[in-house]
Amino acid sequence: MIIEASDSDVIADEQFRIGMSYYKGDHMLPKDMDKALSYFRKAAERGHAVAQLFMVMETIHDSDDHNEEAYYGLAVMYYQGLGVERDMKKAWEYLEKSINKGDAESRYLFAWMCLNNDMQEILPDKVLRGMSYMEQAAMDNYEPALDFLNSNKLK
Repeated sequence: MIIEASDSDVIADEQFRIGMSYYKGDHMLPKDMDKALSYFRKAAERGHAVAQLFMVMETIHDSDDHNEEAYYGLAVMYYQGLGVERDMKKAWEYLEKSINKGDAESRYLFAWMCLNNDMQEILPDKVLRGMSYMEQAAMDNYEPALDFLNSNKLK
């Protein structure tokens, strides 16, 4: 669940920065995952989007019951470089797990990534795969996929 934060939530930003400092061991703070997660949690509760994604990561690492929403969140994080270095291979790794659990939103994102040439180094048949996943997302009645196919007259 993502909570919307005000654009000017300075407290959440600072909580996230402190969490990152503990996470990396920067700014004369020791590397301390417990403290980092505590600050990420505080920032996430105030609606800080990147902190919320860090909490998704922690949920995945702490749980045997990995769900498609958590995998999707991680895929988006790596695809957009939110709080981590942008990494298409890791984005695909998590997106594939979410797709395999039947998530239409993940199929749509994967299709979008393929059609925008974001996957060209990883998947050589990206355009064909992208269209296939876009069609599957549309068959699941995922509205953005339906809109894409309708606007491009590709139904």
